[in-house]
Amino acid sequence: MVSDVIPTAQIVMPNRLNLTIRYLAPGKDWQEFRFYWIWEQR
Repeated sequence: MVSDVIPTAQIVMPNRLNLTIRYLAPGKDWQEFRFYWIWEQR
């Protein structure tokens, strides 16, 4: 079950070129993954 693996998920978009996804894993601390957009969305 996905709900068990990812109990809470938060998506934060400070900038259009920067996307930060934060998720809390069971028994683990908060981890942050940053995705940078290379191509411009037109």
